[in-house]
Amino acid sequence: MSQLAEQILNNQQMPEVDSLVTGCWDEEIWDVGPDKILEMIVGNKEKFMQVKRLFVGDMTYEENKISWIQQGNYDELLATLPNLESLLINGKIDHPNLLELEIMCGGLPLSAVNDIKTANLPNQERLVLHAGLKHYGYDCTLPDFAALAEKSLFPNLRHLGFLDSQDQDQLVETILETACCPNSKL
Repeated sequence: MSQLAEQILNNQQMPEVDSLVTGCWDEEIWDVGPDKILEMIVGNKEKFMQVKRLFVGDMTYEENKISWIQQGNYDELLATLPNLESLLINGKIDHPNLLELEIMCGGLPLSAVNDIKTANLPNQERLVLHAGLKHYGYDCTLPDFAALAEKSLFPNLRHLGFLDSQDQDQLVETILETACCPNSKL
């Protein structure tokens, strides 16, 4: 385990920490996901039970382009953090207590949107997706996104945001037409 991880785990104030932000996790960041960080949290779960907000992948453009950030498997982490309310990553989500989800990437793939549609997120209040560009992996259609606005999918949703899409104007129109006012023209 790295010296920084040891310092975090042994910090007297750790029981009061309710938000974690991780940045670059390896010198070869474009080839390596955050598995060591995720394993450290899971392996020391008693130290992280109070965490409510987690951001994995806070990096500047100089450190790594958003489309190159590798992500890991979050299944064990999500099972380990029952009090988690806000998660910012690029990965599959299944967490009944999660209130907020934001996925930032250069190109959101259809597989990620489908994972969100089938995820167990009954208390979801805020969902923000950075769709991106086709040459970075964005392969969704406008109806794929519109399905996320269905009230039956997220009954507690109060904030739905779609950002950075190459089809931004058409996406907003589709959401408004299908979810908010399906019988009207904009």
